[in-house]
Amino acid sequence: MKESHFIVDRIEGRSLVLQNRNAEIIIIDKTNVEDEVSEGDILVKISKNRYIVNREETDKRKTKIDNLMKGMWED
Repeated sequence: MKESHFIVDRIEGRSLVLQNRNAEIIIIDKTNVEDEVSEGDILVKISKNRYIVNREETDKRKTKIDNLMKGMWED
């Protein structure tokens, strides 16, 4: 089965560098995403060349990262 969820690793001009859970990298054009996209967003592939941002999963991931970072640099 093909991977359908990706994290936006970085944005390079008009290209998005995506990574799946197996750390495989793919590069797509920004125009293939139906929403505004930012680094760290989770994308879901909905057809051959179309992706959408999964806002719920993106928010969960960002909250988890924020919680892990709390207190990391505090005494």
